[in-house]
Amino acid sequence: MYGAYPLGDLANVDPGDPDLSLLLADADGRLGHGWGAALLDGQILHLSSQPGGRARPRPITGLDGFVAALVEAELDPTPRTLAFELDFDLHAPVDDDLDLSGRADGGVLTTLSPSLADLSIVVFVGPGVARGSVDALRELAARGGFGVYNTWGAKGVFRWDSPFHFGTVGLQSRDLEFAGLDDVDLILTSGLDPAELGADPFAGRLVQDIVPWQLGAALADWPRAVRTVATRPALYGTISSIVTPSYEKDSGAVTPPRASLHLAGGAPDEGLVVSDAGTAGFWLARTFPTGVVGSIVVPAIRQPGFAAAAAIVCGLDGRPCIAVTDEVLDEMSRAALDLAVRLDVPVSMQMWGSGTTTPDEHLQLTRDGFAGAGRVDSVGLDMSGFEELVGTLGPVVAWGADS
Repeated sequence: MYGAYPLGDLANVDPGDPDLSLLLADADGRLGHGWGAALLDGQILHLSSQPGGRARPRPITGLDGFVAALVEAELDPTPRTLAFELDFDLHAPVDDDLDLSGRADGGVLTTLSPSLADLSIVVFVGPGVARGSVDALRELAARGGFGVYNTWGAKGVFRWDSPFHFGTVGLQSRDLEFAGLDDVDLILTSGLDPAELGADPFAGRLVQDIVPWQLGAALADWPRAVRTVATRPALYGTISSIVTPSYEKDSGAVTPPRASLHLAGGAPDEGLVVSDAGTAGFWLARTFPTGVVGSIVVPAIRQPGFAAAAAIVCGLDGRPCIAVTDEVLDEMSRAALDLAVRLDVPVSMQMWGSGTTTPDEHLQLTRDGFAGAGRVDSVGLDMSGFEELVGTLGPVVAWGADS
């Protein structure tokens, strides 16, 4: 919990500013599988896993209604923001017979017909899958022989070199064009965040959405068979051909892909990289070589101060973390860094811009940052590869960008 109003016995941190309380709650929810919470004015409960998300408060007049709302909220792990106006006595005793079980959807399963087995099928997944249904997705892909595209909020559902990993989409205007969907009969979707891929990205195509918790049962009626995944689409090979030389460049100023490689490889167990939206966030979302799901978080909505706030949340939990942002700190990032000092929480941050930091220097900065000393480092990178990516895959469209 965050804010000036503790709730029951829940651990609470008061940053002394309602805006920071909301920012920390958003970050806390997004980094895990649940919700971050902030209680405002003693009655407005902000629950969020979507940095920058907004919600109109929903009136709640009793504990039974509150429990029902929370049970309903748990059905959808896709990052989002909820707000409740708690119009009842929060300190009243809880009845022993209060029902905390049940599902608002009745637990009804949706399965795919075995008659679809001969179709060309691909899967698109978002953070709703990454937040708790990764094993079920992997079973689905292996049993069906499906290639899987992920949005940047679901990086790591498969390793970057897995044959099931078809690429990261939603960052640039031609991503879906290079995904080769004209040859696909059916698109399965699950856990997509509209803020990452748009409200209707597959208009005119045959699409079946599967809620994340049902992925494990979707092919229950399919006969067991050895199914080989199709050849990767042009998207994967095109991106690889552009960025591989930048991964391998070991002289001059460090490139963003090389810096991403250092951050991925230098992270200790449970280590996390968080980034603000922007130039740095684009490079990490595009080129961070994921081996572990959830090892990098870049928000779907542009939210100033997210990376610094997320690093504070990690520091409070004792989790190694490096925050990455662009070279000019915004007001909320500065406020969050000031809060880190007041809380005595060490925060390591890299500010990416153009310059002359060498690969060896960046690798050392990364090692020192993950060591937890708390530092803010300016990193000067060779950004020259950006033009080729944009020239090939189109302008950046993530976060409403147009560049």
